[in-house]
Amino acid sequence: MIATLVVSASACSDSNQLDTTWENYQHSLSEATGEPVHTVDSAAMPIMPRSADLRIEIDRLSIGLLDSLRLERCRLGQVVAQRNSALGHAQSPSARLRYELDSMLAIEECLQIDSITDDRINALLSEALEQKQLTLPLYIDQVLTRSEEFRRSMRAANRTHPLTPANDFNEPYAALAYFAGTFEAALEGRWHAVDLAPYNSHMQVLMQNDFLPRHWRTMQRSAAWLDAVNDMLDSAVIRGDCQLPPGAEQNLGSEFADNLQPMLARWTGHQQALTPVLRQLQDMSVQGQWRAYVDELIAEGSHVEQVDDLTQRHVMLLEQTISACRG
Repeated sequence: MIATLVVSASACSDSNQLDTTWENYQHSLSEATGEPVHTVDSAAMPIMPRSADLRIEIDRLSIGLLDSLRLERCRLGQVVAQRNSALGHAQSPSARLRYELDSMLAIEECLQIDSITDDRINALLSEALEQKQLTLPLYIDQVLTRSEEFRRSMRAANRTHPLTPANDFNEPYAALAYFAGTFEAALEGRWHAVDLAPYNSHMQVLMQNDFLPRHWRTMQRSAAWLDAVNDMLDSAVIRGDCQLPPGAEQNLGSEFADNLQPMLARWTGHQQALTPVLRQLQDMSVQGQWRAYVDELIAEGSHVEQVDDLTQRHVMLLEQTISACRG
């Protein structure tokens, strides 16, 4: 069955540019080998679990206002006062986690201040820190699975990457690496390694930068196109009666090597950098539904893993086709 690709009025969009580039290459293969173009079918994207299904009720520890007022010698009193404000009670999952981390940092600071000599206050602070350490994995899970920032970054967009290299990878990668490192340090109690100054700006990157959402769609479409053109070359070699027209051997090789292979290598390289960080964050979720979803995005058999394997297979098949069909 021959695929029909409709180029709409928005042909200048990145997704249409990607499809058009692949379509042109597919037609070049068809003309060179006599093999009809094959249908391009994208496998469905994984379905993200609903936010409501991932909600966890967390027992919240409250430090009394009277006690917080007695902590004027350290920062914890200010942190608690902000939480007790009207705005503090309407926190998003990401804001709530930042408060938890900041309050734990502040408790650590208070415990180090020699001027706080009240044994009852010190005992209260130690108990509060211990209880917060127990619930911290749940707050981290809720950010990973239910925050708008992380859910947006882990859901495929409708658009793909631009064809030309763009400097939009570094910021989201740095954001993910920051959260992975910060969450891990907090879970291990290494508070000297926790810096909350860039927390909000990195969350903003995940909310506004569209590299990651486009990345998932790009890898899905690339895997589908590679599958289709590889099937064509397989059929041409098996058929055995193809004959390349003059000049086709060089043109086919250069068309893939110059136009498509550098893009695929760039996107695969981005994924190779992302995978360890995403695995680190995945392991911090306490919910099997979310870990399974991330597996569908990045594990063996996923679109992002298929692209590298399919690209290598295409290079091999292209060499076989040229050899089998050389006049």
